[in-house]
Amino acid sequence: MNSTFFHKFSFNLLGFGPLFLILSIFTLSVIATYSLNYLDKERGRSRYWLLYFLFSGGIFICSFSANLESFYVGWEMVGLASFFLIAFYQANSRSLENSLLALANYKICDIFFVIAIFFHEGEHQFLSGLCLILATLAKSAQFPFSSWLYRALEGPTPSSTVFYGGLSLHLGPFLLLQNTSLWDGSLS
Repeated sequence: MNSTFFHKFSFNLLGFGPLFLILSIFTLSVIATYSLNYLDKERGRSRYWLLYFLFSGGIFICSFSANLESFYVGWEMVGLASFFLIAFYQANSRSLENSLLALANYKICDIFFVIAIFFHEGEHQFLSGLCLILATLAKSAQFPFSSWLYRALEGPTPSSTVFYGGLSLHLGPFLLLQNTSLWDGSLS
């Protein structure tokens, strides 16, 4: 990575960001309210809330991001929290296997996200757009990266709602909508 990578972080609330943020806050609030009673006597409840807030923070960073570098930080926070939420019941071997499958799918597509970051300026903008499309496939559970989604049910029910409720699934299309400028020149 070059030294300017970390100097490029910028945040604002433009484009589809405000709408995504409002929908995310509503969804996360409903899930948090349900989680309070559902996990009341559950072992590991503190770990659940830590992961829940890590996931939420990643969603908020993505909502406020003004560039790919900033979005990537939130993207990775969501992926990491998702992995640990699916693997929440550590004594269950299926839970661990399914979390590793989700992580493998995420990491394959994360490679394309990193490539998109490095090619998003200059003459390789269309390549960056194609890489972003490939990067969104895992988070959005699109073929051939869709097998992780139904296996995400291994985690606590409220965390599965985060995936099926659409926050993780809609992060990919939101990324594409926030970066439509990558395709403006290629479509004309």
